[in-house]
Amino acid sequence: MTLVAVATGPQGYRGNYTCTPQSAHEARHDVQMILSTWQMEQIAMDAQQVVAELMANAVSHCDQKSVLMELVRTQAGVRIIVEDSCVRKPMIKEAAPTDQGGRGLFLVAAFSASWDWEFLRTTKRRKPTGKRIWADLNL
Repeated sequence: MTLVAVATGPQGYRGNYTCTPQSAHEARHDVQMILSTWQMEQIAMDAQQVVAELMANAVSHCDQKSVLMELVRTQAGVRIIVEDSCVRKPMIKEAAPTDQGGRGLFLVAAFSASWDWEFLRTTKRRKPTGKRIWADLNL
């Protein structure tokens, strides 16, 4: 998939990705291109890892058609935002050395200056309709 980017000014991009295992790879590529354009290559590898982990989590844990990925320039660097329709709370797990997975949010925390999440609430009854996870990377 090509990044269907919506310019939010020179400070940000937003793209929707189909919910497939390939989307993490595509998002990594797009992050590289965007950060190169913004002359932020020094954080590109870390940003690619964070995006890959957040996208992979959304794809593997949520039953949905698409995942939204946003990049926003900040004073300190860049904020990566991933939104999905999953209403499970993201939690850092302690993976055993032999586990094949379970380290995604641990890696997000390791590569970013800070990260957090919130539920998306757009229904009248205030029930969550999904979640937004973000991670800040500093130059």
